[in-house]
Amino acid sequence: MIVIQNLTKHFGSVDVLKGVHCEIPSNQVVGFLGVNGAGKTTTMRILTTALKPSTGTALINNINIVEEPERVRQTIGYLPEKPPLYPQLKIGQYLEFLGGLRGVDNIRHKIGAVLEQVGLIGKEDWYIHRLSKGYRQRLGLAQALLHDPSVLILDEPASGLDPSQMIEVRSVLSRLAENRTVLLSTHLLTEAERLCDHNILLHDGVVATQGTLKELGERVGGAYFYVEISEEDWSTSLMTQLSTVSSVDSVQPLTNTQSRTVELKIRLSKVHQGELLEWFRANHISLRGYGWKQPTLEDIFLDVVGVEQ
Repeated sequence: MIVIQNLTKHFGSVDVLKGVHCEIPSNQVVGFLGVNGAGKTTTMRILTTALKPSTGTALINNINIVEEPERVRQTIGYLPEKPPLYPQLKIGQYLEFLGGLRGVDNIRHKIGAVLEQVGLIGKEDWYIHRLSKGYRQRLGLAQALLHDPSVLILDEPASGLDPSQMIEVRSVLSRLAENRTVLLSTHLLTEAERLCDHNILLHDGVVATQGTLKELGERVGGAYFYVEISEEDWSTSLMTQLSTVSSVDSVQPLTNTQSRTVELKIRLSKVHQGELLEWFRANHISLRGYGWKQPTLEDIFLDVVGVEQ
């Protein structure tokens, strides 16, 4: 488990972290989310002991990152957004070099084990400069796993990957979390929703909220009713009129430019939607679709942070 205790970090007059406090559960994939500048990478660099906090600390497996940074480095694996690769080397040479720096025993056996874990077995003789972005990310994971850490800290591990590569990396990360804690930052909310057991939303240097998708969804109002209408039927005056319906608490329009439709996200004070549907019929507005939806991670993100990604 990782316990973060009121971390602050100042760069001159700029307060990047303003008291980050949270607990990261063991043996799960935990998403670290937030807009650019929220403090995600700074927090991760502090956890890896690459930066010292201005105040506060964190415990990784009960080891204090400020008091015992060397012990912390032995228990974590770190993948920065741009993996530190040496393109002139082969995969096997690169991992053997890093294993030597880390003092890993039985290095050849360990290399084989981590290559199997990340799906690179049999590719030790491939030159790094010829690897695709997906394979480079796998190799970055391999170097982070070489000393068999109990905690993995990954900064944007799916950055720049195409959909098929993201599926591959997602599969690898799911397997890795079976016996270790994986903390990853990402801007890809749909990927975080599919992959992460628990999510932490960082905003303006503090933790805005955290929990499972279900827990987070309940905090922003739970399930909502949606109706989908044509762009031709949409206007701001329509939203004003719709807000007068007695069962409607709030309306949020979401435009889909590809399908030329507008989806109205509606919070109802009553579970029964009959009055609302009757209002649309009475106003001669055809519905392309309607029903109940659970909040997605993007819904939660926008509700909590209040800005688009």
